[in-house]
Amino acid sequence: MNILVLAVLLALLAFSAYVQWDSRQSLQEASAGTYAMYKPNDAEHLTFSQLMDRNPDVFAWLTLNGTNVDYPLVQGSDNTKYINTSAKGDFSLSGAIFLDWRCRRDLTGAVSILYGHHMEDDAMFGGFDKYADPAYFDSHRQGTLFLDGKEHKLNVFAFLEADGYDTAVYDPSSGYEQRDSYLQILRGASLVYREDFDKELPILLMSTCEAGVTNGRMILAATIGPAEDVTASPQEVPAGRDWQRAVLIVPAAGLLLLILLICRKKSKKKKEKEQTMESMQKEQIQEPAGNESRQKAPSIWSDLLSLLLKIGGILLAFVLIFTFLFGIYRQTGTAMAGAVHDRDLVFYYRLDKAPDVRDLVVYERADGQECLGRVIAGGGDSVDVTSEGLKINGYLQQEDYVKGQTLAFTGGISYPLQLQTDEYFIMGDNREQSQDSRYFGAVSKEQIKGRVITVLRRRDF
Repeated sequence: MNILVLAVLLALLAFSAYVQWDSRQSLQEASAGTYAMYKPNDAEHLTFSQLMDRNPDVFAWLTLNGTNVDYPLVQGSDNTKYINTSAKGDFSLSGAIFLDWRCRRDLTGAVSILYGHHMEDDAMFGGFDKYADPAYFDSHRQGTLFLDGKEHKLNVFAFLEADGYDTAVYDPSSGYEQRDSYLQILRGASLVYREDFDKELPILLMSTCEAGVTNGRMILAATIGPAEDVTASPQEVPAGRDWQRAVLIVPAAGLLLLILLICRKKSKKKKEKEQTMESMQKEQIQEPAGNESRQKAPSIWSDLLSLLLKIGGILLAFVLIFTFLFGIYRQTGTAMAGAVHDRDLVFYYRLDKAPDVRDLVVYERADGQECLGRVIAGGGDSVDVTSEGLKINGYLQQEDYVKGQTLAFTGGISYPLQLQTDEYFIMGDNREQSQDSRYFGAVSKEQIKGRVITVLRRRDF
C-alpha cells in the first residue's frame, strides 16, 4: 500500500511540476521584463534597433504608466501571426501586442487598433479589468508611444466592453469626418468615459479578451499626442507576483515530507524485520540442515510476489490517474489542421467539463465516436451559418485561425440554432474538412470528456 501511495504522489507531483513549468514559461514569455533590454530611452536606441533588425515587423513601443504594459508593438500581414508569435519572431503561446493589419503603421489614421492577450499576473493586457474602477482609471490614464524615434503622449479617455466582432467599434476605416458619431458609439459602450481629451487627435484602441463572455472584449481608448523628443527613461517594470513558484513549492514540500515519513516508517519496519531474522537465525543454528533449506524456499517466492505487487501497484496508479483525472486522445485527419495536426497526441483534463469559447475540447458524439474540436459558442448563444459566414448572436465572426470557408452542411441542422444551458457549438478549425456541430448539432455538457491542456507533436508513427 505504501508503494502505491508513493507512486500516486510522485505521478501527481511530476504532472503538477510540468503544468506549473509550462504555465510559468508562458507567463515569463509574456512578461514586460522579457523585453526591458530592448526598450528605447533618452540615452540610446541601439537595443531597440537590434530588436527591429531581428524582427522587421517591430515598429513601436507602448507604455502605460503604473501598469505592466511596457512592450514592443508589431504588425503582421494578417491578424493571425502574432497570436502565437513573440515580438522576437519566435513561437510563443503568449504571442505579442500587434497592430491590426488594416491600420497605418505610422498610426496617423483616425482609429488604430492594438490586440493583446489577457494574461495572468497582469502580463500584457491582463490588467485591463482594473480600469473598470473609476479611481484606478483616473490614476492610470497616461502613457507613451515611441514611434519613428519620437515620443507621443497617450491620454486614456474610455474603458469599454464590446463584442469582438462589433464592426461599429472595431472600425479602422472610420475617418476624422465621422469622429462625432464614432465617439458616440464608444461612449455608449463605455463603463468609464472622460470628456477631457482632444477630440481631433488620432485614437488608439487597445483590445483584449474578457473572460467568461462569448466574444467579449475589454478595450482602452486613448488619444495619440503629437511627436516630441524622447525625454523619459524606461519606467521600472513592476515585479510580477511569483505565485506559480509558491503553488509548486508548497505541495512539493508537503509531498516530500510525506515521502520521508513513509520511507522512515519502511526503514523502521525493515530494521525490526532484520532483528527478527537475526533472532530466528540464532535459534536455527542447532537445527538440521534439511530444515534450513525448507525455510529459505518460501522467502524467495515471498520477495518475488512483493516485487510483482509493487509493479502492479504502480501500473494501477497510472491507469487510475489517466482514467479518472486525465485523458489522452490521438488526432487523426486534418479537421483541426493549424492547432493540432494529424497524429498529434492531445492531453485533456477530465474534471473540466465547462469550457470557455475558443477552448479546445475532446468530446463524444452521439454515435460514440471521440472527436477533437473548438468551442465556438455556449449556452444562451444563437448560432447562424449564412452565405456571409458564421454569425454568433447576430455578429459576423472573423476567425483568423480558421482554414477554408464556414459553410452549412447539406442535410445538416437548421439555422439559426439557439443553444440551451450547458450546450456547446463545436467546430474544427479546418472548416471544409471537419464534420462537426454543423452536421449533428449542439454538444451537451455530458458529452464533453475534458478540456485540452497540452498537445504533443508526433510525426514518426
